[in-house]
Order: sequence, then structure tokens, then C-alpha cells
Amino acid sequence: MTARYLDLAIGSLALRARLLDVRSAEAAGRLWAALPLSGRARHDDWSGDLARFQVGGALRAAGGTPVPFQHPGLLFVDPATGDLATVYAHGRLQDGFGPRPAIPVAEIGGDLAPLAALLHDLQFTGALPVRVTVSADQTSPLAPAPRPAGRRIRVRLGGADVTATLLEAGSPRTAAAFHALLPLAGRATNTYSSGPLVRFWNPAGGNEGETPLEVAPPEPTQVLLRPGHLYYLPTRPWRGVRIAARDATAMQGAIGGPGTSRLVPLAAFDQPWDAFRGEAERLLDDGAKPLSFEAL
Repeated sequence: MTARYLDLAIGSLALRARLLDVRSAEAAGRLWAALPLSGRARHDDWSGDLARFQVGGALRAAGGTPVPFQHPGLLFVDPATGDLATVYAHGRLQDGFGPRPAIPVAEIGGDLAPLAALLHDLQFTGALPVRVTVSADQTSPLAPAPRPAGRRIRVRLGGADVTATLLEAGSPRTAAAFHALLPLAGRATNTYSSGPLVRFWNPAGGNEGETPLEVAPPEPTQVLLRPGHLYYLPTRPWRGVRIAARDATAMQGAIGGPGTSRLVPLAAFDQPWDAFRGEAERLLDDGAKPLSFEAL
């Protein structure tokens, strides 16, 4: 299917997004058919770092497979209200009774920092006008996100070979400790209680395949795990690398609630990484696959 693109204007900020036609055909089709849409961008009051784009009821009860967590740059529908929405840092669509289903419909491209700043300030400025239209440019791919500064590594999972950049600005000691251990080789599985999350099993790490990194004092951690990012779990006896390769997620116990573990951001994939995503999606069917890391 040929990619379809949207223009999104929030106040004076102009953005471009790609419809997720394959992933959410019904909801994406309804959004496309309803364009142009106008309304207002308003900060949500239950969902953390999340803003709603209230554009009328054309998308109410939109069909599709919901995601339990959402990452910055993902444009999604709240099918109960018909609102579009996006998170700009650590947010999750919910109300006072708990999480709500979110139907992904588009991916916003380019540098998301101006969007994050604008949406954060909605709590001070109040609502801003928003307009969603068919993009005048239906041929150019989305602008990539800016690559962070840091040393690069190679990550191989099964038949996928991709590169990533260590997040040395935000997690310098964790990134340095990991880089000092390279090369590393072991196996990967999908976690069995945290959704779409790849776990690295180090053959030198005992029964739990640990890869401990001695970092003191500990560096900032986060609950929301963004797709395309590598993380370090500092919790014994499961210390090691986890990779969010498909959708946003959070680590949790099989019985406990979500977000019971906090991880240190370690690296971000360079574009593109579709091959890695494909290998990760098949882990539960194929079983463990070789996973390795080396410095570039």
C-alpha cells in the first residue's frame, strides 16, 4: 500500500505524519475520509504528559487493535470520545478509573522537541487551535528524528543487523560501563510478563543471564519504554539489557501492576530498524535467537 501523509498544525507549529494504514486500517481510513478536521489541542487531566486534539466525533468508536502504552510521536484515537491524542514524554491514555484503549493511526516525523515543549505549555497557555489536513507532500518520506550524540554500536538479532547510538548525554556512566564490556554475545527471548520487550541472556550471567553494570551513583530511570530504544535494568537478580523493539511498554510482574520496574535509557536505534522489529516479533514463535553487541 502506498504511504499516505497528514499535515498537523497546532497553533503556529507545523508537523507531518504518516498514516498507519497497515496497522490500523479501519481507524486510519476513517481519519483520512474525515479530513480536514479542526478543533483544539488541550492538555489531558488524567494521563500525564499527554495532549488531546478535540476534533469532533467523526472518529468515535473507531475500530482497530489498541495499544496499552503510547510513545512520543504516535498519534492515536480515543475511541470513546473520538479525540486524537499524543504523548510528549511519559504519559498513558487513561481516566480516573484506569487505562483506556488507544488506537494508533499515524506516526509524527522529525524533531519532536518543539512539539513536546508546546504540549507541555498547554497547561499554562490553555487550549490552542489544531487542524489536521491531507499533506500537500504525498511522496517524501517522514523526516527522521535527530540522532543523539554518542558512540555507535552494532546490534545483531537473528538475521537483523542494525546500528544504535549510546545515550551518553543522558546516561553517561551506564553507557560507558556497557561500552567497556563490548563485544557481548548471547541469546534473546521476548519477556513473558512485560509485553513486546526483548531480553538479552548473557551466557556468563548465571541462571538469569545477567549483565551487571557497576554504576554509582545510579543514573535516572524511567517506566515508559519507547520502541527503538535499549535499556538497562539495574534490579538484581535480573540486571541486564532490555530492548523495546516493537511498541511502547513497561516492565511488570506477571501478577503485579504495570510499571513496577524502572530502567535506565541506554541507546537508541539509528534509522531504519524494521528488520530488527521483524525478528523481535517472531521470538515467541521461533524461540530464542542469537543477540550480540559490538562497538563501531
